[in-house]
Amino acid sequence: MSVARDLMRRVMTTDSGLDARRVALDASQQAAVASSAVASATVVVGAPGTGRTTVAVEAAVQAIEEGAEPGRVLLLAATRRAAGLLRDRVGALTGRTTSAPMVRTPASAAFAVLTSAALARHRPPPTLITGPEQDLVLAELLAGHAASSGAGLDLPDGVEPSTLGLRGFRQELRDLLMRAAERGVDPVGLDELARLHDRPEWAVAARLYEEYLDVTALRESSSGAGARVDPSVVLDEATAVLRDWDERSLRAPRPSWSLVVVDDYQEATAATAGFVRQLVAGGARVLLTGDPDSAVQTFRGAVPGLVGRAEAVPSRDDDAWSGELSAVRVDLTTAWRQSARLREVTREVTTRVPAAGAVRHRAALAPADEDRERGSDGPEDGARVAILPGAAQEVAYVARELRAEHLLHGTPWRSMAVVARSGDQLVSFRRALVAAGVPVTTTGSDVPLRDEPAVAPLLAAARVGAALADGDADPLGVDVAAALMTSPYGGSDAVALRRTRRALRAEELAGGGGRSSETLLVEALLDPDRAATLPAGVRRSVVQVARTIAAGAAAVARPDADATSVLWSVWEASDVADRWRGAALAGGAGAPVPTATSTPSWPSSARPRRSSSACRDRPRWRSSTTSSPRTCPPTLSRRPRRAAGRWTWSRRPVRRVVGGTS
Repeated sequence: MSVARDLMRRVMTTDSGLDARRVALDASQQAAVASSAVASATVVVGAPGTGRTTVAVEAAVQAIEEGAEPGRVLLLAATRRAAGLLRDRVGALTGRTTSAPMVRTPASAAFAVLTSAALARHRPPPTLITGPEQDLVLAELLAGHAASSGAGLDLPDGVEPSTLGLRGFRQELRDLLMRAAERGVDPVGLDELARLHDRPEWAVAARLYEEYLDVTALRESSSGAGARVDPSVVLDEATAVLRDWDERSLRAPRPSWSLVVVDDYQEATAATAGFVRQLVAGGARVLLTGDPDSAVQTFRGAVPGLVGRAEAVPSRDDDAWSGELSAVRVDLTTAWRQSARLREVTREVTTRVPAAGAVRHRAALAPADEDRERGSDGPEDGARVAILPGAAQEVAYVARELRAEHLLHGTPWRSMAVVARSGDQLVSFRRALVAAGVPVTTTGSDVPLRDEPAVAPLLAAARVGAALADGDADPLGVDVAAALMTSPYGGSDAVALRRTRRALRAEELAGGGGRSSETLLVEALLDPDRAATLPAGVRRSVVQVARTIAAGAAAVARPDADATSVLWSVWEASDVADRWRGAALAGGAGAPVPTATSTPSWPSSARPRRSSSACRDRPRWRSSTTSSPRTCPPTLSRRPRRAAGRWTWSRRPVRRVVGGTS
């Protein structure tokens, strides 16, 4: 392997254990970093594997090493996950901390600008309307219209009023409203577009959009807190604040940076481009990196064409501006992560992607040296296509390829990835790969946070507590009661739940009653004192859930109650924090078993006594699980066992091992 390839793959490990890539740049990468130090705007375009993110990180690190204050360098990433990864890399390479994050998403940076403007006016800082809060407001609006059979809405033909209550409809509506807000389209403008393009569903969305804005404005005026900012307009509002900072007579210094680096610029929206334009107008040098052929956020408003427009000269008409920054363009020329054959495949694919602007970046070549890292027995270069008869065969094929790559070529599991087309397919793939013995870690949750197994029952307990505090005649349903009992907070399984119901029913019959076990279970969960009278064998789970619900009800009854305080009270009452923390620190379910040299931590009074010659005359046989073939037959032995914070004794069969592990 050549020196260039070796330097390109060199990894520097920090004391914190983070692998921070500090690589030797090739000629095109050096030119990009050098341009970022002098030009007001530079756009770096490169194919996959050419090192665009490496250039972004190196430009920021070099600026700091040359004397720039870390707080004056801003690196923008397309997503929060990408921002977290870049933050770790930049922090590891610079070894410095700052009072404000160096790496943000565009929305986070825009929100910081709005906060600075509010503080300059001696006003409360703004509050960002979260996605779940948006979803809740829209759900309440749609539920009201659905209850009145769509009254007030001119629903198009074929759209039933029941459609308004569907989650999918609400998600599509929210996406439409966010895209409209990002482009400065208000309800009136959306209604005009509906008539212009004969889209009656847009007219319905415009009416709902107007109601949504009215509700959020009413909540802002009644809360007495700072302005409430919708995520879809935070960039536009920050852009307007920066543009009119002096006209608004704000005495505080205008937020500015000496260098702004935007990674994955192909994922930028029109609002992001306008925000970057104002940063350039404020004196910042801007470095944009992107590949218009690999945009994946277009369904959220990304405009890949902004990468090509950045090098164009802007017109004098501000209203006609569409992303022109007079940027110096640098094309990266070497695809370091691809062999010649794989580069040929990706080039063939990208030629079918519609282009906006120059496509010189597609001419990137593989490294000149074609040496293989693992020698002649390494995997085949390029890409292969496998056509299989069904989904089961597809998963089996993928699992076999992954295992072969790991076992035959030594590729670490973390260096392999499986890309699924949809979330549903991701779930099935994950389940099948785990069953096939392939360790799997997903890059993101495949279910919403509210549906996570640890979150859903917590929210359910909080809702039951709120209904109980409000005097609801039926605060807890039978299905919810069973779900709480079998949740991680109740700790029961189906057998234990059946045993609990039988115990409740037996008590009822003994007292001459005739109520069903479901009714009795609900009654016990709503009354901790009643739950405490149950037999010891079934008491724990019922008492735990009952205390959790009671804590939620007590928290709701407080005068200063809010969602945070109620959820926190329910969480504390669940009494699982210490247990889960211990399990996590121990490595979870996949924690390694103790080695042969480990010794149980027993109290001296419970430590078992050695038997000097208990097994000398017993038959011996070889065991594949020990380091020595000398073992004794199974015998009954007294062994200490720790339960409920105390040491107890139990008699169970054990096999004593001489020189090995039992």
